[in-house]
Amino acid sequence: KEEKKEEKKEEEKEKKEEKGKSKEEKQEDLAKLVSAVRADVEVITEHDPRNPPDATALVPVKDFTDLPNLKPALLQTLKESGFDRPTPVQERALPLTFLKRNIIAQAPSGTGKTITFTLSLLQNIDEKKQYPQAVVVSPTLELAHTIHSVISPFARSLGAQCQFVRKEMKEFEHKNPQVIVGTPGKLFAVFQRRSRLFLDPSRIGVFVVDEADKLLAGGLAAETKKVRSMCKNVKQTILLSATFEKNIASFALAGANPFIAGTWSIVRVVAKNNTTQLKSSIPKTIQHHLVEIKPNENKMDVLSQLFTVFQSGQTFVFANTKRDVENIHAMLTREGHHAVALSGAMSGADREEIFRQFRTLEKRILVCTNVGSRGLDIEGCTTVVNYDVPVEGEQVDVPTYVHRAGRTARMGRNGLCVTLCTNNRERTGMEKIFAQCVSTDGEEIKWGDWKMDDMDAIEEQIEKMSL
Repeated sequence: KEEKKEEKKEEEKEKKEEKGKSKEEKQEDLAKLVSAVRADVEVITEHDPRNPPDATALVPVKDFTDLPNLKPALLQTLKESGFDRPTPVQERALPLTFLKRNIIAQAPSGTGKTITFTLSLLQNIDEKKQYPQAVVVSPTLELAHTIHSVISPFARSLGAQCQFVRKEMKEFEHKNPQVIVGTPGKLFAVFQRRSRLFLDPSRIGVFVVDEADKLLAGGLAAETKKVRSMCKNVKQTILLSATFEKNIASFALAGANPFIAGTWSIVRVVAKNNTTQLKSSIPKTIQHHLVEIKPNENKMDVLSQLFTVFQSGQTFVFANTKRDVENIHAMLTREGHHAVALSGAMSGADREEIFRQFRTLEKRILVCTNVGSRGLDIEGCTTVVNYDVPVEGEQVDVPTYVHRAGRTARMGRNGLCVTLCTNNRERTGMEKIFAQCVSTDGEEIKWGDWKMDDMDAIEEQIEKMSL
């Protein structure tokens, strides 16, 4: 009981410290983190040879005030939110999107992609016109929720509205929103005239696809294409992803009926020594560790032991099945941890409530399937645990590992990603994943091996990480 009281006091102290930071302190923290990100990466651009952009759009903007004709309300909201300097993806992509060029942008998780398309679409709509003009398509409800929470204050500053589309909605919060956010299935439903809740897509001019690797190259591709086909007046398409697959660019630009029609540019943020390879970049501030589960060890017991040495901070635990999510959540709750569970089988309202509890620090551990690997942007997340090695069919899933690991070390902070391996095949799979990734400082991914019979050494390493 006394230990739990002390834990609660410590949690309340952390919440107060975070809330107590002044706007200037938050801006200073953000500036330091942006500098840390910028130090290790460079930006590669490619442009439509038939119609290259104006020379002025090729000059990186070092300050948001350098953006041509940036709406004053957007600039003011940036300042109030603590953003004073663009990140690498923003300084190269925004001058192009402000010209209404089609863009494919790739940058590591936590480096400012959401703000990039938020500014782009709000700059390019007419907030005085009361009808849908931009749509953002997301692969998951959680990512859509995050996107909506980012766009909304910027939209309100212009007098515009952003509508988040959910399945259980009885009515829209906004009658004539200029911006719509949702998953492909939900958007397809509300874009049909016979729908009880109808939003007219006929005048949508900006079409944004976040996590394009998932939406254009995965199982959601057909639904995403249907949504795109319902928007007959698109003038600008913006595709974004943390991982860069060759087939995304090919699919978007090639063929008789390409996803992107018109002039285009590609902006890629890569590690400085990774300019010629299409390896996925992972923040250099993440430490990776593999935990070998011996034949005489129980996987759930190993996870329980690890939580005795993890320091305070928020933690994601990823499992590949709903049943394991439920079992892990039950174990952690029994042992007194503040944990919640999330899976795609839950209703939208339940998932939103769980997300709220985790985001506001009511709960410190989120156990989830891959539905939580994209879009849950939690600055205070220090640790990611892969209870299962990420797989797609019979193969290891590199993009999913990148996205899972990317839940921590947001904007240059330190992070820890731990993966449990139950056999040599899983360990070999993890080595394949690491071989296809690169740290943002251009170095190969290095990892450590943790042995559960030496918990003191594990605890000592964690203490030195400054999480």
